[in-house]
Amino acid sequence: MRILIVADNDNGINILEGLLAGQGYQTHKAKNGEQALSILQNSKIDLIIMDILAPVLEELSLCRNLKSNPQYQDIPIIIHAETYNGNQDEELALKMGADRFLIKPCEAETLYRTVAELLSAEPSPRVNEEKEEEILKLYNQRLIRKLEKKIAESDLEVLARQDAESKLQRSESLLQTTQRIGKIGGWEWIIAENVMFWTDETYSIHECTRTDFTPAPDEYIAFSLNCYEEPYRSEILTAFNRCCELGEPYSLEVPFITFQGTKILSVLLQKPFMREAG
Repeated sequence: MRILIVADNDNGINILEGLLAGQGYQTHKAKNGEQALSILQNSKIDLIIMDILAPVLEELSLCRNLKSNPQYQDIPIIIHAETYNGNQDEELALKMGADRFLIKPCEAETLYRTVAELLSAEPSPRVNEEKEEEILKLYNQRLIRKLEKKIAESDLEVLARQDAESKLQRSESLLQTTQRIGKIGGWEWIIAENVMFWTDETYSIHECTRTDFTPAPDEYIAFSLNCYEEPYRSEILTAFNRCCELGEPYSLEVPFITFQGTKILSVLLQKPFMREAG
């Protein structure tokens, strides 16, 4: 007996193929309706199993078309699918022409029994055209539910992103406020990219603005060192270089003169932070 597996994912194909091969069935595989029709036109198929993550309208349309086609209408069809609308999904699948509806995950014995029953049963009757209006109604309802679910998922994604952005903004605002109150500046030098960043309070402590110099690492370093007198400048530069080259942290308390002439005591704390690229 030859069974056609129509599945929208490799995992579904592989699982069913393994189960059916173990029972002595020959299997053919298709990932969409076009491939399924091509196989049906070129091979004798005794049963079709549509393994889908949820009752997908395209697959159900394929099921409907096959049952309406005299060439294929006698081939039994099993819909093997996840469901999030319970009996409504099963009702629609059966009205679209499926002979059985199995909800994932189902026991292997249930699958074997269903396959055996359908292969030994009389061919299923042609779809009753008088039910076309009712089927179309169910189909449209299913489409609306599917669209509503997609919209709801999109709304949740938007809300989650907005919440994350809001938390990040609050965190950044709190950091800036805390640094401003405590007169604490911070900076980061990404050596691999040769990029350096100063926080707003670091500029404030130096009594300068972002436009006072070119934002390149050597400019930042030279600019800041100008605020220290010798011998402190050499001491700071030595500690800084050892931190960058050897990973040694340092802590220094040295006099500091801003570019507006304000004299303060500067506490320099530096600990290297290793971050993986990317």
